[in-house]
Amino acid sequence: MKTIVDDVLTMSKLDSGLFVMTPVDVPLQSIARDAVKMFEGEAKAAGVALEYHAEASCSNTSINYVSLDPTRVLQILINLITNAIKFTRLEETRHISVRLGLSTEPPLQGLDERVKFHRTPGAEVSHTLQTDWDKGKVAYMIFSVHDTGRGSGLGLFISRRLTELHGGAISFASKAKVGSTFSFYVKCRKASLPSPQDETATDLSVRAQSTVLANRSRDDTDKPPAIGRKLSENKEGNAHVKVLIVEDNLVNQRVLAKQLRNIGMNVAVANHGVEALDYVRKTTYCIPDEGSATQELSLILMDWEMPVMDGLTCVREIRKLQSQGIVRGHIPVIAVTANVRSEQVTEALEAGMDDVISKPFRIPELCACMHKTILSVNVKWGSKDDMK
Repeated sequence: MKTIVDDVLTMSKLDSGLFVMTPVDVPLQSIARDAVKMFEGEAKAAGVALEYHAEASCSNTSINYVSLDPTRVLQILINLITNAIKFTRLEETRHISVRLGLSTEPPLQGLDERVKFHRTPGAEVSHTLQTDWDKGKVAYMIFSVHDTGRGSGLGLFISRRLTELHGGAISFASKAKVGSTFSFYVKCRKASLPSPQDETATDLSVRAQSTVLANRSRDDTDKPPAIGRKLSENKEGNAHVKVLIVEDNLVNQRVLAKQLRNIGMNVAVANHGVEALDYVRKTTYCIPDEGSATQELSLILMDWEMPVMDGLTCVREIRKLQSQGIVRGHIPVIAVTANVRSEQVTEALEAGMDDVISKPFRIPELCACMHKTILSVNVKWGSKDDMK
């Protein structure tokens, strides 16, 4: 249901002209690779082989960076790969191939020659992208998603509108017992090495889309993520996991604390951001006073809206203390909220959250999110605590 609501809101923005396309300089292959990486876990759980391949055309030119709207292109790939997994998971042969090609001329066909491109006459093109194209040489990125399933699914009309706004087109070809191939191309500009600001913007947009995808996918299946099942069943192995729940609703706070304790985790609670900061100062993340007791902390589950100090303000303060050296290391913090649209997720990530999970959630889903977040923080910032 949430997926349908998101699609309706997107269509409303498209129809009202409120959909803003923002060109950013990104590595040529980054979007396709990120899209495949986002779906690796879901594909594996469904028994689907998912692979990525870059055509020779990507390396036969001097183009290493392109200027386009990475969030919107990623959204198209999310729609196509979501549908591909949905219609392939029940087939005898389960295989999805994502391919990327590059052309200096508007393509007439996809990477699969059966797919023919036809742009809609008079299709609207984003003014911001047109302005960007005027700044240098243009190129055309061609994406292909082939699967062994049968069906099309939702989101394809939105994908068509997004490709058209990007100066491109989308089409498909299908054959019984062979599968379906969806291809699209987008117009982009040859770019140079991106600025630090562009890299930050791109990273946030991809992480936001990834989080929205993870929360939306829970509407499509009742099967808990494999990594979450493994963690929640390993009660003895969870004894070293120390979680701080920051939640002003006492009923929600107590229920969640009990559920996590039932699977072997150590849990502390705080009613708002100020109490959370006081707790952090007493942990091994901070330099202790002589003779003072210190407590371990693996991760914080931070509610968004709270009195006294809300979750976003609190995590900003934590990251400020981290930059000042008062907090040693990077504390993993997951935002807990009912607002999981891309804009809200981006706001949370910019504030300093490491991930976002939507309410309501199931414990296996929460465990999967916690496990992924701690592993990601350990890789990026160095290990403070492991979740095995």
